[in-house]
Amino acid sequence: MDAANVPLEVEAFFRLLDERAVRYLLVGGVAMLAHVRGRNTEDIDLVLSLPDQDRLAPEVSITERKGFFAVGRFRKSLRVDFLGTENPLFAQVAREYGEVRTFEFLEGNRRVPCATPEGLALLKLYALPSLYRQYDFERTSAYESDLGRLLAAFPHMNTEALLRVLSDHGLMASDVEELRKVIVEVRPKIGRFGTADR
Repeated sequence: MDAANVPLEVEAFFRLLDERAVRYLLVGGVAMLAHVRGRNTEDIDLVLSLPDQDRLAPEVSITERKGFFAVGRFRKSLRVDFLGTENPLFAQVAREYGEVRTFEFLEGNRRVPCATPEGLALLKLYALPSLYRQYDFERTSAYESDLGRLLAAFPHMNTEALLRVLSDHGLMASDVEELRKVIVEVRPKIGRFGTADR
């Protein structure tokens, strides 16, 4: 993970997390960059508890709360999206789908708890039915693209196991079946044109 891919404020934000001894898991675009090449991101996404969100004040000001989600600002310029561990699925991702990754910042290397590729795919799949129902085509397209890049980089990912996790957390059977179709559509078609004779 190269510092050139990350806004400068991110480095200071991770320092704050360490100073406050906050337990968190990095997810979203920056976590994606730890596993696959892709688009730069202008925000940070974390899974952490509501009490730990409050421990980041006053440096992080919460501007919006809705259900298990919150939006905050660090130094007014860095958006931070929080996924609360009060949601059982988010708590499971934090417990079972994390690993420590080394990020290279200007001040040196920093070890960051980061979602695994499976954890990232699980969160993308979980969000998609809601995004479809909201007709949020921009985010739907971005999440499908991210899912496709993860499946390209990790072709042996057990997506059926991820769908079972979603079923266990109450996702409707019809949504799970639609997600199964999405996975088929976005999974890279390796070998579609055969191999070239060279």
